[in-house]
Amino acid sequence: MDSFKVALFLILLMMVTVEKVSSEIVCQDILEEQLCASQVKMDKSQCHEEPWNSKCRKTCGRCDECYDAESMMTCDSQKANCDDINVAHECSRTCGVLGCEKETRRVFHMP
Repeated sequence: MDSFKVALFLILLMMVTVEKVSSEIVCQDILEEQLCASQVKMDKSQCHEEPWNSKCRKTCGRCDECYDAESMMTCDSQKANCDDINVAHECSRTCGVLGCEKETRRVFHMP
């Protein structure tokens, strides 16, 4: 029964941490806004291609779109780094931020 209480406590702690992290991440352009703007001006479809799909979310108007710009395998390996602004922008679905707060697919494993 004690291990159940510990597991429950850890799950609740992780949920609070996830909420805190997701509330601190603000959509922005990771690259310089001028670079993003010039690239998007040349070809708007670049907003769906790497690296622009994660590095220029604000300029591309994709702040509220829920998607992982990186592969699922890459994002799964970065789950512990979701508080990093680059990881959050690259793996918003996995991290549950930037429009994905209700679509989180993050899975925690107990040690």
